[in-house]
Amino acid sequence: MCSSDLQVYTGSQKTATVTCSSGGAVSNIQYAASSTAPTNIGTYAVTADCAANGNYAALTAASAGNFVISSATPTLSITNSPQVYTGSQKTATVTCSSGGAVSNIQYAASSTAPTNIGTYAVTADCAANGNYAALTAASAGNFVISSATPTLSITNSPQVYTGSQKTATVT
Repeated sequence: MCSSDLQVYTGSQKTATVTCSSGGAVSNIQYAASSTAPTNIGTYAVTADCAANGNYAALTAASAGNFVISSATPTLSITNSPQVYTGSQKTATVTCSSGGAVSNIQYAASSTAPTNIGTYAVTADCAANGNYAALTAASAGNFVISSATPTLSITNSPQVYTGSQKTATVT
């Protein structure tokens, strides 16, 4: 009998726990006819040998059932926040940890990229890729547009000397 807790892809090998109902020692565990424990997602037919024990005979290459490694769940993140207000739309750069294609980026439930200062909750979709599942409308975090720093300038310079007091016009 092959048993294990739910196995999720991690990039490392996963091993099945195989037991014999007779209590006999288990050996020669095979995953889809390979002695190498699997790493990637999939369903692996497991066979094993079970030593004779008490009133039970030995088994060779007996089916122990299926060993399943399921897809991992990727994460989304924003890599270009915060941004400074410029009066133009700002778009979040969203990446998916699996390398899957990112689409349908939403800012506080709107597909329109924001312009004004604020904090925008961002969600996006990530396509399935390799050993990773797809995501739909998953949180990528917050995209922040911060206040711009205003600048000052004198708009009436230079002035011609007239002997009178001159006042700068500052905007």
